[in-house]
Amino acid sequence: MPTNTKATTKRTSSTELVSTPITTPALAAANPVETLLASAIEKSGGMEAPSLQGLCDLFSMFDEKRAAALTDQRIAEFQAECPIIPKRKKGYGGQYMFSPLPDIVQTIRPLLKKHGITIAFDSHTEDDRVTARCTVTVANGAARHSSFECGIDTNAKNSMSRPQRYGAALTFAKRYALINALGIVCADEADIDDPAPQPTSLESMKQQLWVIARPIHGGDVAVLESFLQDQEFISGPLKECTAEQLEAACASTEAFLAEAAASNDGGALPC
Repeated sequence: MPTNTKATTKRTSSTELVSTPITTPALAAANPVETLLASAIEKSGGMEAPSLQGLCDLFSMFDEKRAAALTDQRIAEFQAECPIIPKRKKGYGGQYMFSPLPDIVQTIRPLLKKHGITIAFDSHTEDDRVTARCTVTVANGAARHSSFECGIDTNAKNSMSRPQRYGAALTFAKRYALINALGIVCADEADIDDPAPQPTSLESMKQQLWVIARPIHGGDVAVLESFLQDQEFISGPLKECTAEQLEAACASTEAFLAEAAASNDGGALPC
């Protein structure tokens, strides 16, 4: 877990656990380097210090890579299930929308527990700036850190007290440190409800036919259209074909290529 920052900073907050407790999974299979080290010592009755140190260094490097890979895997699994979090709160003067830190934590808490991920924060201030650091850890994995720094509002017209201004800046910094550490995406509700348009079935069939017939057309649409018409796979211009006609053309083209490959034993296509 992260430790408090150095004594040179003006203010240091204690570590704050956010996720729920997790159950530590069973230890992974024995490290092959560790097995090699134990075997070498047992067979030789001991090893010279330089050789032993080399194996220990190798073990340490292997273990660090394994831990980092495990952390990456857990975070990737988390990201695959984490929804886009809507921005539901108005910012200063109602000029923008954002996702409050409690909304984010409430959304991701079940996924953190499911994937064995723990998050914690520590922070420090210097002059009129605050830095929050989010530390992500997984059982038997490596820690991942993300920091975010922002200024504390010193505007005399601000009605908040000095501690309230500090708290607002710290919450802001925590939110972005967490978002960056786990790759969380926040968006306006309108963007979530109206996702990017997906390709239509007609467009999908055009793409599929283009890929299937690549050995024939070589990147030339006119050649592809001529081939399909000559073989009577389509009856009119390619651009006027329906999705059903293109689907049938895909199947016919696949059969043509398979037959050509069999009859020519890998030679030139008969077209």
